[in-house]
Amino acid sequence: TNMPSHVDYDNIETFNKVLDAVKHLGYSDTSYGNDTCPSISRDFDNGNWQQVWIDYANPEMREDPKWPMFAVTAFDENHNETATDQFENIDELIAHLKGKK
Repeated sequence: TNMPSHVDYDNIETFNKVLDAVKHLGYSDTSYGNDTCPSISRDFDNGNWQQVWIDYANPEMREDPKWPMFAVTAFDENHNETATDQFENIDELIAHLKGKK
């Protein structure tokens, strides 16, 4: 997979592993060059949606080195942020995404 939105991105294997694990749920690559890191997102039937940020492997490349590698942000139908969950562990992230309603 090519990541043209973030040419210096150092975490493409992890990105692809997460996307491959959850794309059957409706997640797709929503990376955008002006964002701090690549992301995947999905829409829910009720109008809510969720964006999953998969940050750089090297903490020094992140906007804040103290931030964890993974962040999941939930939005309502008006694009208001309703929740954010953070993960360092890819398996915990994937389990969270698969269990999220």
